[in-house]
Amino acid sequence: MGADSAWDLFTHSAHSVLWLLIVPLTIILVGPAIRPAQAVHHFTFHRMQHYEFGGSVRGSPGVALNCEVRTLFAASVARRCLVLSWKEFLSADLTSIVNKGIVALVIAVPQNLSSILGEDRDLFIETEQTLLGLELQIPVYMVEVTPTVTEWLGSLSLHLGHSAPQTATEELLQQVTGDYYYLSSSLYAPKQITDFKITNFVGRLGQGPAIASESQPVILLVAHLDAAGIAPSLSYGANSDASGVAVILETIRVLEKLFKSQKSPPKSDIMVLVSGAGKFNYFGTKKWLDETAEGSDAALLTRIQYAVCLDGVGKSDQLRAFVSRPPREGSASFRVLEVICLLA
Repeated sequence: MGADSAWDLFTHSAHSVLWLLIVPLTIILVGPAIRPAQAVHHFTFHRMQHYEFGGSVRGSPGVALNCEVRTLFAASVARRCLVLSWKEFLSADLTSIVNKGIVALVIAVPQNLSSILGEDRDLFIETEQTLLGLELQIPVYMVEVTPTVTEWLGSLSLHLGHSAPQTATEELLQQVTGDYYYLSSSLYAPKQITDFKITNFVGRLGQGPAIASESQPVILLVAHLDAAGIAPSLSYGANSDASGVAVILETIRVLEKLFKSQKSPPKSDIMVLVSGAGKFNYFGTKKWLDETAEGSDAALLTRIQYAVCLDGVGKSDQLRAFVSRPPREGSASFRVLEVICLLA
């Protein structure tokens, strides 16, 4: 080998070694300064409801995730997990977001959902129902806002200035020099609940030994005992419908004194139905009606003068009454509605 050939081989090798040194050092110098303790965060995610309704599957499928995380205003969100703050969740077009090709959606919600007040609260409930009504192919999770989550969201906002990569090289450069986060969830296989049981609580307040007496009319008080939300583990039902159950219990406590008194014998029996699955199209009430109609107490249904369904009565100091049809003047329902309007 000649001197010139040896020199060319040496300079070529030197250039290769030089590039092997320069590229990693450049990445280290200009890349994000993240301490190991900051590199990994552990969050508890709450998966959105997943159910079948009318033959179609609604809600969030449960799948394992391993994808990059971006915010709503990032240049590119396709094939990535999108994170929304709860305020962005209220104002965003959810259908459009889902159609952007994202692989998962994470919504950051306050630790105390009761801190969402006024119009925001009403809009949050409305947006929940919109999302629950979509037939989704992607998983949807909620994460409660903590200081760590707030810091995480702040880091994600740095991507706002990044333009969408046009080539694979630009994509690679952004990956190695950017402050990116990946969402990785453990693998699990959610199982469909096919043998769920609906529990109803039925009670009676009357003077006769049995509710099957054909002479006494019946007033039915109804409330549901379950709560529902976009994620089952984040469902709180103080107003809907623990308030209705509480009103029924207090009503029974007061009326019991009248039933015990011989001076004021009631003209009607009082029945109480605290039903399950009220948030799922009132399945618990439907179950009770079906079982009663097919059982030995079928005549009971013909003796019900009216039913009072109590829901959401703890929200304000005002009462709102809705009737299935205007009651006939002078009827028992008419008199009750008059008293409710007077009290309201």
